[in-house]
Amino acid sequence: MLAAFQFHVFTTGARMRDLIGHHYYKLDAQIVHATIGQALERLRDACHALLTDLDADDHPAP
Repeated sequence: MLAAFQFHVFTTGARMRDLIGHHYYKLDAQIVHATIGQALERLRDACHALLTDLDADDHPAP
């Protein structure tokens, strides 16, 4: 499942990167935020959780 999620994030991200990098003049920032805003929030939260878990592994409670 993780591989499928990683592939989806990569392909979606790559498409957005191409659009922003090559067709930025066609973009409306509000539409971009509405399209990827929630996904970025979920990604940020997931990254934060992973970092918290890693930190807890490195510094276990006494």
